Amino acid sequence: MSCSSFKLVTSSNVDSELDVNSNSDDENSAYYGKYEFFLDIPALGQYQNDFGANLTVSKRKLKVQARIVWFYRQEQFYGSFVRNFNVQNGLISFVNVDLKNNIESLIQFRFTGENSIEGNTTILKSNNGDVGNVYKLKGMKVE
Repeated sequence: MSCSSFKLVTSSNVDSELDVNSNSDDENSAYYGKYEFFLDIPALGQYQNDFGANLTVSKRKLKVQARIVWFYRQEQFYGSFVRNFNVQNGLISFVNVDLKNNIESLIQFRFTGENSIEGNTTILKSNNGDVGNVYKLKGMKVE
Protein backbone atom coordinates (compact mmCIF):
# COMPACT_ATOMS: atom_id res chain seq x y z
CA MET A 1 0.00 0.00 0.00
CA SER A 2 1.74 3.13 -1.14
CA CYS A 3 0.47 6.18 0.66
CA SER A 4 1.89 9.08 2.58
CA SER A 5 -0.30 8.72 5.62
CA PHE A 6 -3.61 7.52 6.90
CA LYS A 7 -6.13 9.82 8.49
CA LEU A 8 -9.13 8.18 10.09
CA VAL A 9 -12.12 10.29 10.98
CA THR A 10 -15.08 8.56 12.51
CA SER A 11 -18.37 10.23 11.81
CA SER A 12 -22.04 9.47 11.55
CA ASN A 13 -23.68 8.28 8.36
CA VAL A 14 -24.84 11.05 6.06
CA ASP A 15 -28.41 9.72 6.15
CA SER A 16 -28.77 9.20 9.90
CA GLU A 17 -27.76 10.52 13.28
CA LEU A 18 -25.03 8.90 15.35
CA ASP A 19 -26.45 7.05 18.35
CA VAL A 20 -24.24 8.15 21.20
CA ASN A 21 -26.38 6.02 23.50
CA SER A 22 -26.38 7.68 26.89
CA ASN A 23 -27.47 4.36 28.40
CA SER A 24 -24.92 3.68 31.12
CA ASP A 25 -25.68 -0.05 30.86
CA ASP A 26 -24.04 -0.17 27.42
CA GLU A 27 -20.39 -1.05 28.02
CA ASN A 28 -19.40 0.25 24.56
CA SER A 29 -21.12 3.66 24.76
CA ALA A 30 -17.81 5.45 25.47
CA TYR A 31 -16.47 4.27 22.10
CA TYR A 32 -19.22 5.72 19.88
CA GLY A 33 -18.22 8.98 18.29
CA LYS A 34 -15.79 10.57 15.89
CA TYR A 35 -12.07 9.88 15.80
CA GLU A 36 -9.26 11.30 13.74
CA PHE A 37 -5.83 9.74 13.42
CA PHE A 38 -2.81 9.50 11.14
CA LEU A 39 -0.46 6.70 10.12
CA ASP A 40 3.31 7.02 10.26
CA ILE A 41 4.58 5.60 6.95
CA PRO A 42 8.33 6.39 6.95
CA ALA A 43 8.82 6.17 3.18
CA LEU A 44 6.12 8.77 2.60
CA GLY A 45 6.34 11.18 5.51
CA GLN A 46 5.45 11.05 9.17
CA TYR A 47 1.76 11.48 10.06
CA GLN A 48 0.82 13.36 6.89
CA ASN A 49 -2.85 14.21 6.48
CA ASP A 50 -3.47 13.83 2.75
CA PHE A 51 -4.45 10.12 2.89
CA GLY A 52 -7.01 8.82 5.34
CA ALA A 53 -10.45 7.48 6.07
CA ASN A 54 -13.81 8.26 7.60
CA LEU A 55 -15.01 5.56 9.97
CA THR A 56 -18.52 5.53 11.37
CA VAL A 57 -18.99 3.67 14.64
CA SER A 58 -22.56 3.65 15.87
CA LYS A 59 -25.21 1.50 17.45
CA ARG A 60 -28.31 0.58 15.48
CA LYS A 61 -31.00 -1.70 16.87
CA LEU A 62 -28.78 -3.14 19.62
CA LYS A 63 -25.88 -3.85 17.24
CA VAL A 64 -22.59 -1.93 17.01
CA GLN A 65 -21.86 -1.04 13.37
CA ALA A 66 -18.84 0.45 11.65
CA ARG A 67 -18.42 1.88 8.15
CA ILE A 68 -15.23 3.16 6.51
CA VAL A 69 -14.62 5.53 3.57
CA TRP A 70 -11.04 6.22 2.48
CA PHE A 71 -9.84 9.46 0.91
CA TYR A 72 -6.70 10.79 -0.72
CA ARG A 73 -6.50 14.57 -0.86
CA GLN A 74 -9.96 15.57 -2.13
CA GLU A 75 -10.97 12.20 -3.66
CA GLN A 76 -13.03 9.62 -1.74
CA PHE A 77 -12.97 5.82 -2.16
CA TYR A 78 -16.02 3.79 -1.13
CA GLY A 79 -14.81 0.23 -1.84
CA SER A 80 -13.69 -0.72 1.68
CA PHE A 81 -15.67 -2.13 4.57
CA VAL A 82 -15.14 -2.96 8.24
CA ARG A 83 -15.17 -6.56 9.42
CA ASN A 84 -14.81 -8.04 12.93
CA PHE A 85 -15.22 -4.75 14.83
CA ASN A 86 -14.38 -5.39 18.47
CA VAL A 87 -13.80 -3.50 21.70
CA GLN A 88 -12.09 -5.49 24.43
CA ASN A 89 -10.26 -4.19 27.51
CA GLY A 90 -10.10 -0.71 25.96
CA LEU A 91 -8.60 -1.91 22.66
CA ILE A 92 -10.61 -1.03 19.56
CA SER A 93 -9.84 -3.33 16.64
CA PHE A 94 -11.24 -4.20 13.23
CA VAL A 95 -10.20 -5.52 9.84
CA ASN A 96 -10.40 -3.09 6.93
CA VAL A 97 -11.20 -4.93 3.69
CA ASP A 98 -10.75 -3.45 0.21
CA LEU A 99 -11.94 -6.12 -2.25
CA LYS A 100 -11.23 -4.03 -5.36
CA ASN A 101 -7.52 -3.69 -4.54
CA ASN A 102 -7.24 -7.02 -2.69
CA ILE A 103 -6.03 -5.39 0.54
CA GLU A 104 -6.82 -6.28 4.15
CA SER A 105 -5.39 -4.55 7.19
CA LEU A 106 -5.85 -4.97 10.93
CA ILE A 107 -6.40 -1.60 12.63
CA GLN A 108 -6.04 -1.40 16.42
CA PHE A 109 -5.95 1.55 18.80
CA ARG A 110 -6.64 2.51 22.40
CA PHE A 111 -7.05 5.70 24.40
CA THR A 112 -3.80 7.07 25.84
CA GLY A 113 -5.31 10.17 27.42
CA GLU A 114 -8.68 11.82 27.74
CA ASN A 115 -9.26 11.94 23.97
CA SER A 116 -5.88 10.85 22.57
CA ILE A 117 -5.53 7.52 20.79
CA GLU A 118 -2.55 5.49 19.62
CA GLY A 119 -2.21 2.15 17.91
CA ASN A 120 -1.13 0.51 14.69
CA THR A 121 -2.21 -0.86 11.35
CA THR A 122 -0.87 -4.20 10.13
CA ILE A 123 -1.14 -5.20 6.46
CA LEU A 124 -2.67 -8.70 6.35
CA LYS A 125 -3.22 -9.14 2.61
CA SER A 126 -1.88 -7.14 -0.34
CA ASN A 127 -0.53 -7.45 -3.86
CA ASN A 128 2.08 -4.75 -3.13
CA GLY A 129 4.59 -6.94 -1.28
CA ASP A 130 3.94 -5.18 2.02
CA VAL A 131 2.15 -7.99 3.93
CA GLY A 132 3.24 -7.85 7.56
CA ASN A 133 4.18 -4.17 7.50
CA VAL A 134 3.09 -2.34 10.65
CA TYR A 135 2.40 1.39 10.70
CA LYS A 136 2.02 3.39 13.91
CA LEU A 137 -1.04 5.58 14.25
CA LYS A 138 -2.00 8.39 16.58
CA GLY A 139 -4.84 10.83 16.82
CA MET A 140 -7.81 11.76 18.94
CA LYS A 141 -11.50 11.34 19.55
CA VAL A 142 -13.06 14.54 18.22
CA GLU A 143 -16.69 13.95 19.24
